Amino acid sequence: MQKDTAFSRMEAILEDGIEDLIHTWRLGSRLDINVYMYRLVVNALADIFLGSTKLPGGLSHNELADKLIHDIKGIFESTASLMIVDVVEAANRNDEAWQKFCDHLDSIMSIFRQMIRDCPRDQNSLAGQLISGGMREEEVENFISDLLLGGTDTTAINSSW
Repeated sequence: MQKDTAFSRMEAILEDGIEDLIHTWRLGSRLDINVYMYRLVVNALADIFLGSTKLPGGLSHNELADKLIHDIKGIFESTASLMIVDVVEAANRNDEAWQKFCDHLDSIMSIFRQMIRDCPRDQNSLAGQLISGGMREEEVENFISDLLLGGTDTTAINSSW
């Protein structure tokens, strides 16, 4: 039953986002599809996994998505540089590309962890359901962070195509 509820919520969020996108195009407005998709995914994932949550630093959903876009692009750029070198050696030397990768990843994970800590502990979110089901807060934090990172990473890859 909870699974059906989560899928219904996700479907409604995505339908609203797609309708908004189509409406925007019909009005002749130009928009950056990458930014739009990130914003849609961040809002959908935050709502499904965390329920209504206070965003870190008082950011709006769009500001949060823009921050994530910046950090995800930073991860991709640094990863591209690290692909042509020995990563272990780059990490040991604290190479600039390695440091950039770590900084952007730490920034993203810090945002996700803060969002998870601030989310309501009710049955309207996956995090609340996991905690009430017996998972420790740290386990939920790791699990939801992985899902959020996976969702934004998938969006980044799909958007680049």
